Amino acid sequence: AQAWLIARDNTIAGIFKTLPAEGHPPLWYLILYPFAQTGVPHHILDFISGSVMIGAVYLLLFKTKVNPLLKLALPFSYFFFYEYAIVGRNYCFYVFFITAIIALYEKRFDKPWLFALCVVGLYNSHVLVFTFAFGVMMLFLWDSVQQKKLNGSVLGGFALMCIGGLYLIPYLFMSSMVRFYQTKILDHAGLAKTAIT
Repeated sequence: AQAWLIARDNTIAGIFKTLPAEGHPPLWYLILYPFAQTGVPHHILDFISGSVMIGAVYLLLFKTKVNPLLKLALPFSYFFFYEYAIVGRNYCFYVFFITAIIALYEKRFDKPWLFALCVVGLYNSHVLVFTFAFGVMMLFLWDSVQQKKLNGSVLGGFALMCIGGLYLIPYLFMSSMVRFYQTKILDHAGLAKTAIT
């Protein structure tokens, strides 16, 4: 409900100002924004999560070359079937974008802009997948050099990934809330050091 209230009670600029203290990228809040602003009940959160997970399961079943047993098991796992689909949170987006990346992986150099958009979506879905998205981005660059696929479109896609994902480092981690806790930790560490000596 907090994400819904942030989307309901803020402008777009207000959302971006609030989010560093929340520690989340903006995608979930921007998707909620039009619904919250038009007075739709907050139960739409469940519908959004469920719809995104249906899309992820569709990609998994029909667009990936994942082991068939895994394809059949994952949709009925606790996280796919309940946690990410029913509980209205932004976790559904990283499942969707990871599945989309898997589906596009073999064609990543044929469709570098679409692949890049999926990586940017992954970056902006949840802070917990930041390092994974960074790894996918660097693997894309490494593979393009190794396979001699480095051209204008691939470089453009890589630039889009960098801009669309790496802005989160200063945006989320340099916020006033983070500085507040850093100060408290350093003050506490200083007191502990003084007490020991």
